[in-house]
Formats: sequence, structure tokens, C-alpha cells
Amino acid sequence: MKSIFEHIEDILKDKTDVIFFEFGVCDAYHSYLIMDLIQSKNVNFNYYGFEIVKNLYLQINDYKKKYSNGSFNLYNKAIGDKDGLIKFYESGGFKKIDNTIMEHYYGSSSINEPKDVLKYWKEMTFVEKEIESVRFDTFINENNLNNKIIDFVWADIQGAELNLIKGGKKAFKNVRYFYTEYSMGNLYKGDKGLKAILKALPDFEILEDYQGDILLKNKLL
Repeated sequence: MKSIFEHIEDILKDKTDVIFFEFGVCDAYHSYLIMDLIQSKNVNFNYYGFEIVKNLYLQINDYKKKYSNGSFNLYNKAIGDKDGLIKFYESGGFKKIDNTIMEHYYGSSSINEPKDVLKYWKEMTFVEKEIESVRFDTFINENNLNNKIIDFVWADIQGAELNLIKGGKKAFKNVRYFYTEYSMGNLYKGDKGLKAILKALPDFEILEDYQGDILLKNKLL
């Protein structure tokens, strides 16, 4: 089995320009790994990252890396199936052992209401907020990307995969590769698991199943 970064290397072969999207940038750890890899291959790129948690967004924006052959476009918006203001559940809380913080749950926020996630991670907390959401299709249209091939989409959006797909029916026709987290379902309201994701994307086939993350390829591109 190839790692996701080995697959990204394959995607970059013989490319001069690429377009990457990441939904749920969090602390940008994976974002910079990907962009550093693209830079090392001397490929020009536009990287569109979305992070709705304000503190994370500001932290990333303050320390954005500069790239000679690409741009990191960062947006403080959620991606979903609606445009405008929606409810959002921002995660927090700590897991402590002997007064030592072992885990900090800042990366589990979702536009969907928490369900079983609270059962499995009892120390995790959520604060309901109102935030700005945009559909993938809307963003593509507003940024004149309708006729562009999107080489890769990375999504880590905590049970909102179907919201993304529903709001991006046109956009996904031009997506070559889609890498997304998935669960067995019911961690968040509307989270229906892998089968529902595959059903919503009939033109995509499985390249790798990492048991919790999956890489899909558009069979028509």
C-alpha cells in the first residue's frame, strides 16, 4: 500500500501546474507537507485552504510560508451544502493523565451536531457558534474555476463529507482525486459513513482505503 504522500508524488509527475484544495486545514501541518512536496518537484500551484476555527485561521495566516512557485490561499469559511450563516460546533477540551495534558481536542469541530463522538471521547467539549459557510460549487463559480481541473482535494471535516459533496456536485466533475476522512457513521449528525460517500460519488473509484481515510479517483478524468 502506498502512503497518501506517495500517491501525491505520482499525481505530480509530468505536471507543470496543479490546483489543490484542502477543507479543514486545522493547524496546517499537512498543508505545508503537501506544498513543500509540490515545491520540491518544481511544479507551479494554487493551494486553496479552508479553516473555520478563528484562532487556528489567524495562527496560520500569521505564519504563512511563502513559495516561489505557488500561492497558499487561506479562507476563514466552512465548506458545506449551504451558502451563508449556519450553526457550527467548535471542539475543545483536554484528556489528562496525572494532571498532564495528553490530548487537546481542537481538531474535531464540525458544521454537524456532535453525536457519538461525545460517547467515545468523553472529555471533548463543543461550543455552538454561528459562522459563514460556502458551497464548493459557489466558490468555484465565484473564483472563475469552472473550467479548471482540480488535481486533488483533501477533506478532514468531521462527518460533513456528504455536505461537501452535496454542495459541490458540479465541482466534483472536475476533481481528479479526492482524499477524505470517514467514520463508521453517527459520530456527528448526518455522518453516514463510507458507503454513503461512495454512493454520492458514483464516478469515483477506490485507490486506497486506509481504514478511516480513503483515496478516490475520478474514473472520467
